[in-house]
Amino acid sequence: IAGAQARDALVRQIPEAAGYRVARRVLSAAGPDRTVFDAARALAADGGVEVLVVMLGANNALRVASELELRWSGPGFDDLDAKGAYTLWQPAHFATEYAAVVDEAASVGAEHTVLVTVPKVTIIPLARGVGDKVEPGSCYYEHYTLLVDDLITRGVSDPYRMFTSRAEYRLSLREDNADLRLTEKGRELGLVDDVRWASFCVKRDAIERETARLKATWAHPERIPAETAERVVGKALEREYRYFDLLRRPETSYAALMGLPGAPEVPETDPRVVEQIEIAAKYQGYIDRQQEEVAKQAQAESTRLPPEVDYTAVRGLSREVQQKLNVHKPETIGQASRVQGVTPAAISLLLVWLKRHEFAARAAAGAPEAPAPTVTRRRA
Repeated sequence: IAGAQARDALVRQIPEAAGYRVARRVLSAAGPDRTVFDAARALAADGGVEVLVVMLGANNALRVASELELRWSGPGFDDLDAKGAYTLWQPAHFATEYAAVVDEAASVGAEHTVLVTVPKVTIIPLARGVGDKVEPGSCYYEHYTLLVDDLITRGVSDPYRMFTSRAEYRLSLREDNADLRLTEKGRELGLVDDVRWASFCVKRDAIERETARLKATWAHPERIPAETAERVVGKALEREYRYFDLLRRPETSYAALMGLPGAPEVPETDPRVVEQIEIAAKYQGYIDRQQEEVAKQAQAESTRLPPEVDYTAVRGLSREVQQKLNVHKPETIGQASRVQGVTPAAISLLLVWLKRHEFAARAAAGAPEAPAPTVTRRRA
């Protein structure tokens, strides 16, 4: 509806565009000059509405990504004729418009109302060229750069593959640890008050303290009966284990572990703290591997390619890869790896070529030349 030509206010828009013909058939019972909420109220009066779904799009932030320009909302943010001058709504302005939508939705009187939003798009926008308010690696950065990066490196031949889920490191960017990842940054920006900060510090310190205690406390097989060990950890202990290592077993819970003979005294009682300790223990191996992937990806993204390079001169690359790299002109090794058809073998050849290119540049500048790496060339 937001894309239709509107003749009145934000939440009282009358759909007129041809693309909304199906919606207008549903709304037509309320009359041609009724808004969508007028129509919903009419339907509610004529038999009731069981579930009302209100979907809010990403229009308040998406233009930052598409135009690569940040213009905070100001006077006239709630005027449909003036709001086009802005690409991002300030939180207070967004809250004002959101509250208007909520009030209109509540006035329908549906049994259940569902407000669907796109929080990762509407909260903190950042696209390539906008700035550095959100660092690479945060969940917001990937969502804002994914679409732009896909359009640059892969074109639009397959739009259905452009899902934000593939940009996430989901083992690290979880809902349950959002406060641990973002509260400190929020405090730096002045968004977290003293009460919330104190509560966060208590939780964070408790997690660190109890994790350290579990890693420093050992379970001795001679002190734990075999049947007790089998019940709690799945099998009898054949050697000493740190309690943190025992907690890594999928069938073992923190509460059960604290009941073993020799377990740390005064166990943690805060369920939020226990949850984070259990998750960290059980997924530590996977999280560590993902952190290695993050580090490798960051290194690839920071390894820049010369903008003037002619990839037909890079020996060993297939003609297809050479042509695609010359068309897309990737800025970094990481971007080159995402160009459709560029294989890991081609990336390896690019890295070797780049190293030789650096050696040649240093030699031309009079710097001592280090031994060049060797590689067995094959078609990539």
